[in-house]
Amino acid sequence: MADSTLDQLVYVPGGTFLQQEVGWDGNPQQQFTHRISSFQIGKKPVTYRLWYEVRVWGEAHGYEFGNPGMEVSAGLSAEAIRDLWPDYPDIGAAPGSAGGTEPVTMISWRDVFVWLNAYSEFRGLTPVYYSDVDFKHPVRTSTKAPQPDLADPDFDVAEYIQRYIRLEHGQEDNPYVDWSADGFRLPTEGEWMYAASYIDGDISVPPQLPAGGYDTEGGHIVAAELAWYSDNAAGKTQPVGLKIPTAIGIHDMSGNVAEMVWDFSAAYPDTPQQDYRGPGHGINRIVKGGAWSSDLWSLSIGIRVGSSPLSMGPDGGFRVARNVATADEE
Repeated sequence: MADSTLDQLVYVPGGTFLQQEVGWDGNPQQQFTHRISSFQIGKKPVTYRLWYEVRVWGEAHGYEFGNPGMEVSAGLSAEAIRDLWPDYPDIGAAPGSAGGTEPVTMISWRDVFVWLNAYSEFRGLTPVYYSDVDFKHPVRTSTKAPQPDLADPDFDVAEYIQRYIRLEHGQEDNPYVDWSADGFRLPTEGEWMYAASYIDGDISVPPQLPAGGYDTEGGHIVAAELAWYSDNAAGKTQPVGLKIPTAIGIHDMSGNVAEMVWDFSAAYPDTPQQDYRGPGHGINRIVKGGAWSSDLWSLSIGIRVGSSPLSMGPDGGFRVARNVATADEE
């Protein structure tokens, strides 16, 4: 495999941090003390090249994808994005000579659950996401749902949710999770924030800054050196891994593509937690980190954005996580 995420995992030592939301006004919002167990996380977002290779393998082994993914946003203007949405040219095509190293986009959470199971099986690991509470039937199918027309004055959110979003346990938008499995999964919001802010266990990046925004001496690093965002991304995704990594070697956590995490969008708990995974039910899930289309403030570690489980766009992607207890630590 030309781009093996299994060979590009970063070990994140366990520890305790203050998981704090930052408001759009820059002020601290809700927070709680969170003890995180050691885990591994992707050094880079999942590229289209890796996505495509695993997707094609999966389709030959009983997996089905509602959305095939997109290689690159091709420098589309905001107007062009609106005009083409959601039918972009070459969606699902084989990687080209230039874009295969850019993050995969135009995928939903349900596509990601299926892909992560396919990737786990491809690597000989145990899948994480299931349609049954006994973990006997891995999720292997995602279906395409129409994207809502939010500009339509007659659009009914409640009707859309009832008709298209499948949130009962075991359904596409809320699978059962075998948290002990050795396969690939999405990071939780807490894991994502802890990894994004981690420096050495004593010093951490404040939630108002982008991932990697402090060095080991506590000095600021300029955002343009860390992230692709609206000021420097030329209106498109960029190849992963070109910007300065965090202190423990993770690239593109802020900017390039906004990253899906596991947690449903809800208020934080008001007591200390161990490996908190969010509420058991919800509608929207959390995305983190901002994207090539985002302003500077959106890159902040503490910004949390809720998004429909069916949402997909040319500026959204993900990275993998994996348990340490069953993984080969680096």
